[in-house]
Amino acid sequence: MEKFVKFLNVIKKDICSLTDYKTRSRRNEYFYWYLASVLASLIIAIIVGFIMEFVSILGEIIISLFLIFIFVVSLPLGIRRLHDIGK
Repeated sequence: MEKFVKFLNVIKKDICSLTDYKTRSRRNEYFYWYLASVLASLIIAIIVGFIMEFVSILGEIIISLFLIFIFVVSLPLGIRRLHDIGK
C-alpha cells in the first residue's frame, strides 16, 4: 500500500510542477510518470472503444485532450530529467 501511495504522490508532484524547468527529476519520477501514462492510455483506449460505437466525435475529442495533457506534463518532466543527467 505504501508503494501505491508513493506512486500517487510522485504523479501528483509531476502534474503540479508544470512550470518548473530548473530543478531535477529522479529516475523513479520519470519512470512512474511513464507507467501512469501507459496505464491511463490503456484505460482511455478501452473507454473510447466503447464510446466510439455510439458517438465517434466524442471519442476523438477525449483522445485529443488526453494526448495534449500527456504532452504538457511530459515536456517539463523530460527537461528536468535531462538536467538531472547533466545535459
